[in-house]
Amino acid sequence: MKQNPLFIGIITLLMLASCSTETAQPYKARELIIASDYLEAKDTLLFRAFAKKNAIRILIYTLTSDKIISTIRNKAANSGIDLVMLKSLYDVSKLNKREILHHIDLTVKKSQEAIHYSSWKYNYVGFGIDPYIIAFELNSDNKVKIYNDLTRFYHINKLESNHYPPMLAPILKKLNKARGNQWIKDCLDHSISKPIPGDSLLNDSLFLRLPVLTTLSDFKLNKDSNHLYKNKSFLLPNERSKGTFYNLRSIAIVNQASNYTIALDFIGFCLDEKNNVKLNDALNTYSIYSRQSDFRKYSPSAEELIPYYSIIEHFKIKLESN
Repeated sequence: MKQNPLFIGIITLLMLASCSTETAQPYKARELIIASDYLEAKDTLLFRAFAKKNAIRILIYTLTSDKIISTIRNKAANSGIDLVMLKSLYDVSKLNKREILHHIDLTVKKSQEAIHYSSWKYNYVGFGIDPYIIAFELNSDNKVKIYNDLTRFYHINKLESNHYPPMLAPILKKLNKARGNQWIKDCLDHSISKPIPGDSLLNDSLFLRLPVLTTLSDFKLNKDSNHLYKNKSFLLPNERSKGTFYNLRSIAIVNQASNYTIALDFIGFCLDEKNNVKLNDALNTYSIYSRQSDFRKYSPSAEELIPYYSIIEHFKIKLESN
């Protein structure tokens, strides 16, 4: 049967157009998207080795925990977020309570340190330790040497609101409810954030000499720029007794993450001891590996303290409303 030349020409053009359309599609690199309230876009450099090894592009969205919750709830599987890295463990527990985090169990694969600082119940993997420290003026008679001193002496409180639960949870664990609540009240009564006009003890010049309750990361990051830290060093309270309280820096995977497998590999990268030390040095925190952060830490795990977070939050709101 003789073929119609016009028909053959049309078919040929269609086939060429189809091939042209397919080859014109631009290559889209795989992406791993991290939502964080302290990392910025430029911080992808911290993970450059991982991105190169896995031929993946890492993006960081700087979002508050509330914004992360609303984004994921509104867009669900289309949020694009794979991992969250939040400054305070309190915010991580908040996301988990809203069933935003995916279950992780790396028990078989990881070191004992990684297992100790992670929680399969609350779905996070701890990678860094941020102690609650006291910054004090050099050559001064510093009266705040242990956490108990915070209930008796005035001090500057530089903690953000989402740090109160992790900081105070050990107190409620150690004391009964009545004594624990009184401890928190006394501590907050002696905490100030700015000079008090007309108060001879807390005027401008004396205010700057007060010891400061803060995190190690805040002190190291802002030592040269924050006047509150001028001429100050720091100590780790309770290091010689029950151990220093700390906040845990962690990583969590979002439910329905598009890149779950690569997200697990990313966590493994951050837990590798060599990478872990480098990452924490960059973030002004301590590595989870004990030989890299040789100080006495409060021994109950962060996971054990999370149930106290909501109690502290409600009690603090009650005190502030009175």
